[in-house]
Amino acid sequence: MPNTRFLEQLSTLLHSVRKELNMETAIVSYINGESYTLVMVDSEMKGVFEAGMVFPLDDTYCRDVYKLNKVMRYNHVGTMDNMSQHPVYLSVKLESYIAAPIHDTNGDVIGTVNFTSLFAQVDSFNEDKVTLVTNLADYIEQNINQYKSLVMK
Repeated sequence: MPNTRFLEQLSTLLHSVRKELNMETAIVSYINGESYTLVMVDSEMKGVFEAGMVFPLDDTYCRDVYKLNKVMRYNHVGTMDNMSQHPVYLSVKLESYIAAPIHDTNGDVIGTVNFTSLFAQVDSFNEDKVTLVTNLADYIEQNINQYKSLVMK
């Protein structure tokens, strides 16, 4: 069972980074094989994404974060030939996205922290914004057992 302090802190951080990035949705996910599970969601898009939802990994933008083990950022998906036919874009029309991998103690990617919006980002995701997202992923990694207790509940 995750401790309450970790849950509160993660929820607060997720919300504040989402606001700082001017995004509509923030998600902490867990990846197991080809399954992508929403562990925690902070969103203005009520009813679209909720904790506990499970998707095929290949149907998520986070697929590339997982497979390439690096931060990914898209300012305007609709203008990207390689992304405009992506299942997420076709179903929800998420235009902007930034995400960082979450690693276990072996260095394997086991999840992501990501931020999305229906609106394209006018300004690109600069290094300060990447740092916000990677710092949040680092916080989760520093509390990896608490994170794992969220996904195992």
